[in-house]
Amino acid sequence: MERDMSNTEIKAKKFLKLQEEAIRQANLEVINPMVPALSIDKILPVAVNVAKLRGRYIAAMFDLLGEDSTGTLDDNQTESLRVFRLAYEESLAAYRTMEHAIDRGYLTLETS
Repeated sequence: MERDMSNTEIKAKKFLKLQEEAIRQANLEVINPMVPALSIDKILPVAVNVAKLRGRYIAAMFDLLGEDSTGTLDDNQTESLRVFRLAYEESLAAYRTMEHAIDRGYLTLETS
């Protein structure tokens, strides 16, 4: 048996919906002017960059392990690998943030 929502639950639900819309509007007003209208042609190079950084990170791991016959990395090699990982992870995080902004309607999209 379903129970009716209480007055408090109804108010909370309405408040959360209004809050969500206010946050969406604030993000649109702040973020949208900072980023040019997006199209597939503008986003694809960003995705390709993430792929290149991912590949560079993976390749570096194999290159560095190949240099050491014991199969372990020394501190300098580990630091070198860390630099590749950070570049990849930062690029990926930015891409995912862009996807989230698109999904939430914070950015203008060019349509063809």
